[in-house]
Amino acid sequence: MRCLKSFAVGMLVLGSFGAALGQSPLAGEWTGALTIEIPDPAKAKDAETAKMRDSLQAMVAQVKVVLTMRADGTFSLTATQPGKEKPDRVEGKWTLKADKLEMLTVTQNGVAPKEEDKKVFTVAKDRKSFSTLFDDEGDEMRARLTFTPKKPG
Repeated sequence: MRCLKSFAVGMLVLGSFGAALGQSPLAGEWTGALTIEIPDPAKAKDAETAKMRDSLQAMVAQVKVVLTMRADGTFSLTATQPGKEKPDRVEGKWTLKADKLEMLTVTQNGVAPKEEDKKVFTVAKDRKSFSTLFDDEGDEMRARLTFTPKKPG
């Protein structure tokens, strides 16, 4: 009888632990927004560079990005652009280590990437957003992709 009680308590503890693992704070639907930044303050003051940034910002603001993060460590991302017949779709795996979220692309539009495609995002302390920079060395501008929880509707 004592053995049965110990087993039951052990199963309850393991069940609670497993449920906690399955309830990742990042699991769910997220909406992505791209913003264009000019990291060099001197160039940010340049009227021509600012005009180019504003033009790019208007273009990327039209891109609709929806990310579904699953508790099993997989994700799917859909990006819809005006004028493009079909949305881009990315499937992959994710891991969270402290405030770093690593997202590894497994397929993009149904095709495996030729090289490893991993993006690292920084997760906010409150876990209500995460973002990464697309920053090529030597470029005047960079893009920041930020995800926030998808609002109903």
